[in-house]
Order: sequence, then C-alpha cells, then structure tokens
Amino acid sequence: MASGLALLFLLALVINLIRGGSDQSDPLAAKILFSMLGLLSAGLLAAGGLTAWKGLSSRPLESITGRRSFALARVAIVLLPVIVFTLGLLAALDAYGGDSEPFLAVWLLVAIAASILGGVAPEPGRRGLLVIPLMLGVAAVVLLLSEILGIS
Repeated sequence: MASGLALLFLLALVINLIRGGSDQSDPLAAKILFSMLGLLSAGLLAAGGLTAWKGLSSRPLESITGRRSFALARVAIVLLPVIVFTLGLLAALDAYGGDSEPFLAVWLLVAIAASILGGVAPEPGRRGLLVIPLMLGVAAVVLLLSEILGIS
C-alpha cells in the first residue's frame, strides 16, 4: 500500500514536471508514462486493499470498536461503486448534470469514520488499522474502473 501511495505522489510530481503551467496536450511518451505509473499505483493500492480484506475477514476483529469499524468499511465498499456508477449512468442519460462532490463527500465521511474507528480500536497487533488500506484499495479500484469505462 505504501508503495502505491508513493507511486501516486511520484505520478503527480512527474505530471507537474512535464506539464509545468502549460495547457497543451501531453506528448505520447508522457501519456504512456502517466498511464503506466497510474496503473501500477492503482494495482499496488488494490493489492494492499485485497490483503487487508483477507486479513480482516479471515479473523474478525475482537473489540466492539473494531467490529463497528469493519461494518462501516463494508458499507463504504458498497456505497462508493453505487454512487459512482449511478451518477455516471444518470449523466449518460442526461438525467443529472450536477456535481458529484456532495455524494462523494458522504462516502469520504463513512470511509474516514471507519478508518478512525479502526485506528483507535484496541485490537491485538493494531489489526484495526487494516481498514485504511482497505478503503484506499476500494477507492483505487473504483477510480480505475470509472476511468476505463469513461464514467469519471
């Protein structure tokens, strides 16, 4: 997960260095580099999320706070794709042309609440912290799918 985040920041740095303040289209080599770094970053974040999911579902969290954290995380896992794909479908049908930020803010609040609860959960080995890579992995997969499908 940490390497995925590091690559994400590297991607932002490389894009800023290549583009600078220009509004011109990126050269083909830059587009390929951006795509490769973005896919690798999303893949690493998704792998971290999958590992966290396996760790959290194989042995349930013991504390009440930990169980609530994982329950909120499962709500967030379902909520984000539903929000993104519903808004994408509505935009494709020209039924909704508004901003998606209020809807995504709801997901962000649920994900942050789950992450905070997981962080403070009195779990052996601080297993509650696995909720954080889980949320990042879900966000990376949904973002990648929405970009591939052109829903962004």
